Amino acid sequence: MEDTPLMDTIADTSIACISEFRPQGLANLVWSYATLSIVHPPLLDALAPAAMAIAINFSPQGLANIAWAFATLRVENLPLMNAVAAVFRQKLSSASLRELALTAWAYANLSVQDVRFMEAVASSAVAKLSTTQLQGGKTGSSDVCPADFVIGLADALHACGAMSDEYFEAASAALLRFSEPLDAARGQVAEAEHSDSTADELGTDPYVLQVQPHMCAVWKPTGWVVNVSWEEAEACRQQGQDSWMDQMEEDEELRMTSWMTRVLGERYPIAKDPFSQHGIIHRLDKQTSGPLLCATDYNGYWAARLQFGARKVVKEYVCVCSGWLSKEVRVLETPLQYGRRQKQGLDAPGLRYAKTQVTGVVHLADKSGAGYSLVRIKLHTGRRNQIRAHLSYEGHPLIGDDVYGSETNPWCPRLFLHSYRLRVDIGDGPLDVRAPLPDDLKDALSGLTVIGDYSRACVWDWL
Repeated sequence: MEDTPLMDTIADTSIACISEFRPQGLANLVWSYATLSIVHPPLLDALAPAAMAIAINFSPQGLANIAWAFATLRVENLPLMNAVAAVFRQKLSSASLRELALTAWAYANLSVQDVRFMEAVASSAVAKLSTTQLQGGKTGSSDVCPADFVIGLADALHACGAMSDEYFEAASAALLRFSEPLDAARGQVAEAEHSDSTADELGTDPYVLQVQPHMCAVWKPTGWVVNVSWEEAEACRQQGQDSWMDQMEEDEELRMTSWMTRVLGERYPIAKDPFSQHGIIHRLDKQTSGPLLCATDYNGYWAARLQFGARKVVKEYVCVCSGWLSKEVRVLETPLQYGRRQKQGLDAPGLRYAKTQVTGVVHLADKSGAGYSLVRIKLHTGRRNQIRAHLSYEGHPLIGDDVYGSETNPWCPRLFLHSYRLRVDIGDGPLDVRAPLPDDLKDALSGLTVIGDYSRACVWDWL
């Protein structure tokens, strides 16, 4: 629990004797404030030069904690980050894979452009991936590394322009070694590729669209929730699977995790595992429809997550927003918060790099003459509410989005956002799923007037 007066007193006392702190003490101090999401500018202003003065005496863990803390608090201090990089480079051989991942994450999330340093981190990580034991979860002893960190490191390397084929291949091999015993313990055997349904049969209930040996694409209708938290997973462990399922069945929300367990659990054991998100690889907002990628075993789960981390997945969407958005093909890159609804402004806590590409715009109007835009989107990162937040920040909130500023429209029954294409290849050949607009969005779109002959032809493609 955060006690602001207490933390202010600790900060004031620490500032007065900051020169007496040893490296571990400085690292622990700033880590504590970052863990509590407390930004105390005077403390950070005093701590940075103190850390720089004795940077050479920091352990790799201490350097990683300093970098992680400043990135978590979203405090930019380039001299400090340069000093950390210079010393960390000298100590790469003794740094653990966990420390490499935390440091890389910090530089990526502060957008520090030091490609050579990140390439050195990647090279060191390649060597350590073959000897480091991976584990599930996000905590543990320093001699092992959470498998999630391997994914996070891939994401950070890509964001900094330092992703290499060598790292991707080494990470793939390490995650395969980690996942094989999990599948063997559950008697999971990869299946031959087949298709249970087609994207032309879209409805109001989930079902399997396509299946490959290690993953499948599932239709997620609007209104279904895609998320499972670590708190929920821990509840599952403590209460037992049966009581957890009872709790989910009593929930008023339509949960994809519940559907995965009930419909796919007997066939695919990972679908019952909340610690692996029931095999679900990514999110779609509750009101968003489209194909959802799900693993059918642990091999597929980690291989697909690495594809997402390295940004090798094609994710394309269509939406309607208010007003006439510029038809210029462009990229929106406003940083967004991780794992929460977005708050506009670069001073919001926990901001991370986000990239949304506008690939096509059609101008529309309703019967009153109000303008709207049909927009095609290619998503390069996957922050929560990313498309909704980015277009809202441009002054064009999505239709039906009461969270980010759109008024209610009688001609559209829900948020007009649909994922129409998902493509990924984890080694079994590309899984490329295309889903046409559901009937409710087709009906809403057909009631609008298209501005321009070329635009009219583009709209017909969706109807």
